[in-house]
Parts: sequence; structure tokens; C-alpha cells
Amino acid sequence: MYVDVDEQFDRHILFILSKIQEGIKNQEDNSNKIRYSVFLYPIINNPFVPHPTTEQTLLGQLEKLGLFEKESGYDNFIVGENSSTNPKSVGVTYTIKVYLDKFNQSYQEFKSKVDKWDISSANRNTKLKRAELEAIFSEKVKTLKLINKSLAFIEVLKDFKPHNADKFKNFDSSSIKNIKSKLNKKLNKIGFEIALNSRNNGYQDTSYILRIKAK
Repeated sequence: MYVDVDEQFDRHILFILSKIQEGIKNQEDNSNKIRYSVFLYPIINNPFVPHPTTEQTLLGQLEKLGLFEKESGYDNFIVGENSSTNPKSVGVTYTIKVYLDKFNQSYQEFKSKVDKWDISSANRNTKLKRAELEAIFSEKVKTLKLINKSLAFIEVLKDFKPHNADKFKNFDSSSIKNIKSKLNKKLNKIGFEIALNSRNNGYQDTSYILRIKAK
């Protein structure tokens, strides 16, 4: 899995800030002092969850930025039955005093950054899915040996994006319906179909899209 180092950093920081925010929410006395635990075991194998060593390093960096202040020392903990030989988890816990104004500002900043990474990731996944579908469809559609208007119709739709009627300038409305019906009989054989998308927001907006046949 390819991981952008900037995305990884932003997600690691938000991981830490989210833990602190959760700690603040769980304080019954509205105190800005919380207990922050770093789990040394088990290790979570996820590129967007910081390794315990990385988490402690980033905690130090965030403290230098003035988001909070750690009290001296820390407590070790072990959780689980037979904890000395087979613990469920092992870690260290710090007591930190959070400076809420600066903390909230940084939390919103990194939340916005990660939100943008999420949108970018979704767009990348959509493009990848379309590219994969195009490759599969391009091979299968060859067996149908489409020609003339049917081929022209598919040429518009083969990117798996919705297209409004204005993309089919060489076809009148009755011709479009006829071609769509005939094409679907052929496309169904290879597991695809042309679907009609319509929505009405004070006006009628109709588009056609090529997709995997609905089961």
C-alpha cells in the first residue's frame, strides 16, 4: 500500500489530538487535565496509526508547540489475566494539562487536512474503479461487434460517468430510447447495462450511465 508521507503525518497528529479530545470529553469536572495512554503492546499494524515510539515523539513535538504540558514522570500499566506472562495490553500513561484554545485550533486545522485527504482518497478510488471497469468492459464489448449508432452511443458512455442528452447530438429522443433498448439486450449478455438517471429539482435533468448490470 502506497502511503503519502504528508498524509501519514497529518493522520498521526489527528490520531493523537482525537485521543486528547476524547479524554477532555470524558472529564466529569470539566478539568483540562487528562490521562493520556500510549499502548506499547499490542502493536497496531496500520500506517495511519502511529507506532508507540512515533506517538511519543509526536507528543513531545505537540507539547513544544504549546498545546499541552506533561507532568513529570509516567505510570506503567499492564492489562489482562496472567498479565505478567500473557497481557492483553501494555503501555505508559501520562498526565497532561491541555491548553484548550491552542489545542482546539490545532485540532480543527488537522481535522480539515485529514478531511481533504479523505476526499482525495475517495476520488482516487473512484478513478481506479472506473479505470478497472473500462478495461474489463473494453475487452467484453468486443465480442458484441457493435457498429454505427450503437458503437457511437457506447463511445460516449464507456467512461462510466453520467452523460446528459446533449452528449448525444446525433440522436433524437426516440432514437436514443430505441438504441438504449437494443443495446441493453446485448450488454446484458456481458454483465453490463445502460441506466437512466433522473432527478427533479424544479427542472428535469436526465442522464445516461453505463454500469454493471443490477442483479
